[in-house]
Amino acid sequence: MWAAGAVVVFVVSVCVHGWFAGVSHDEGVTLDVALGRIDPELVRDFRPVPVAELVACVDGSRPRSAGGVVDELSRRVNPYPPAYFLLQNAWTSRTGVHRVLLRVPSVLCGLATLLGLALLARRLVPDRAAPAWVAVLAAASPWFASISTFARPYAFVLAVGTWSTVVALKVADGRASTRTRALWVALSLLGLHGLYHYGFVVAWQAAFLAVCAWRVSGADGPAGPSPRAARRRELGALALMGAAVTAGFLPWAVTRLPAHLGLTATMPSYYKGDVVQGLGAGTLRALWTYLLGESVRGALNRVLAVTFLALGACTLLVAIRRVASRRRAPRDVVASTFLATAPLYPAAILVGDLLHGTRTLTITKTTFMLFPLLLLAVTAAWCSLRRRRVRDAGLAAWLLLALVASTATAISERRYEDHHRIVARRLAAQDRPDHLVLFNSMVRGHAIPLLLTLREEGVGELRAVLAPPKQLDGVLERALADPGVRRITLLNLHSVYPHSVETYCTREQIDALANCARRGGWRISRATPEEVLASAEDPTGDRLLDILSPVW
Repeated sequence: MWAAGAVVVFVVSVCVHGWFAGVSHDEGVTLDVALGRIDPELVRDFRPVPVAELVACVDGSRPRSAGGVVDELSRRVNPYPPAYFLLQNAWTSRTGVHRVLLRVPSVLCGLATLLGLALLARRLVPDRAAPAWVAVLAAASPWFASISTFARPYAFVLAVGTWSTVVALKVADGRASTRTRALWVALSLLGLHGLYHYGFVVAWQAAFLAVCAWRVSGADGPAGPSPRAARRRELGALALMGAAVTAGFLPWAVTRLPAHLGLTATMPSYYKGDVVQGLGAGTLRALWTYLLGESVRGALNRVLAVTFLALGACTLLVAIRRVASRRRAPRDVVASTFLATAPLYPAAILVGDLLHGTRTLTITKTTFMLFPLLLLAVTAAWCSLRRRRVRDAGLAAWLLLALVASTATAISERRYEDHHRIVARRLAAQDRPDHLVLFNSMVRGHAIPLLLTLREEGVGELRAVLAPPKQLDGVLERALADPGVRRITLLNLHSVYPHSVETYCTREQIDALANCARRGGWRISRATPEEVLASAEDPTGDRLLDILSPVW
């Protein structure tokens, strides 16, 4: 019954939070790597190209081979491991590129994570209700819903990490078969080839297994003539497992990992930064994000923040009480070792950040395994209470808080129509060969989402020209002088992303171009993507330069 409830909550949540959302910038990068990028020959010399030809480069009709995906990941701008992109290549090349189908692998990974979390709770939390609570709490998390509807590697490695932890607990019991040990090796390699930050998961789990091999096989292991021999056997088996993981990942790490480290060390917008500065606030923000998603705007945000802090303080007090009481009670050696070694995971990331000069510890996508650990900690704390009503009230409060935050976030997001869709509809109203669209960039994350939306709106006849800022003056001058062009849309691609303040063209440059067109007898129209005109038709028949940009 609980499983059905968790699945229902999860399905509703993913549908609300992103199943039908437009393709994002990062998902454009995924498609570029997994399927193919825009043919540079098409846009050479700034010549007009029918949009349909550009769409054919990225719609999955001519996908890369698996070897082509691996070769693409050798480029410095693509310092990713290959597993997820090979999965998307196999999936999307068969299903085609669609905003729903594109996200099916991530949704399935989310469902796998829910099941893995329930199994972890059943093993680690001595309460029959724990699997139900941890699964429902996860399903209600807006962060989890967004990750599970995001065509990027994060849901994939979260599922792999959750299940590798399930297998690690079986190995830690000291009676694991060779098949179980091999499964942990396989999952570890899959995770390492899915995201480089999975290395911290492997390091933590290896430390956990080493401590368990020492404790379980020695003092509390199965009866035998020599506990020391049993301990030596377990440690030897663990060493072989570690060697297998190292051997399986070493070729990729040697050839590709340096490029990743070199790129992340120079990315101030995401990775680069002092992790120590603002660590406390960053950690609190990450915990908030895992449980309640991104901050909700408005007065409700303050209410949620106060409730979150109050409920978190109560949970912390309950957890301290649980730890203190467990010291006087019989303890599950494996469970207690798991609890004791879990802080090694964020500690390892912190050490890596300090050595590399980055701040990934406070980024939820790169510290993904903190999500199941946090939910297990919350569930274990409240389930330690003897009074069932108090236990259920505490966990129900977390669930209610997550549902309120999830609903508020969804409502907030739905206030903004997909900007790609707005631009595509505007262009679709004038889908004809004498309509020229000037793209300031063909960068994959910018152009691919818009091209796919143009395809969905049925746009195919209008022509596009690559016109970056340095060449824009000349490209526009030729377009204005072309008698076969009746309408020109100048599009700053950054303008199709909500809340973005970056642009490629300055206000002064746009003003100068508008004045030049006006002197040539062209009418000028300016609009941001939000300012959709009642009709995109041109009733006067005049030649029109339509500028879509937030820079005025």
